[in-house]
Amino acid sequence: LRKIAVACQREQRKKAVKSQKRTKDAATRAKRVMREVLVYWKKFEKVERDQRKKAEKEALEQKKLVEEMREARRQQRKLNFLITQTELYAHFMAKKLTRSEER
Repeated sequence: LRKIAVACQREQRKKAVKSQKRTKDAATRAKRVMREVLVYWKKFEKVERDQRKKAEKEALEQKKLVEEMREARRQQRKLNFLITQTELYAHFMAKKLTRSEER
C-alpha cells in the first residue's frame, strides 16, 4: 500500500512539474513571439519611413527640375525680347543714318 501511495505521489509530482514546465514554456514562447513582432514592426516602420523620405526627396528634385526649366524658358524669352529690341533699334538707327546722309 505504501509503494502504491509513493508511486501515486511521484506521478502527481511529475504531472505538476510537467504542467509548470508547460506554463513556463508558454510564457517564454509568448515573450519570444512578442519580441519578434516588435522587431518586425520596427523594421516595417523603418522601411516605411525610408520610402516616404525617398518619395519626398524625389518630389523635391522633380519640383526643382521643373522650376529650373521654367526659369530657363523665362530667361530665353527675355533674351529673345532683348535681341528683337536690339534688332529693331539697329534697323531704326540704320534708316535714320541713311536719311541723314541723303540730306
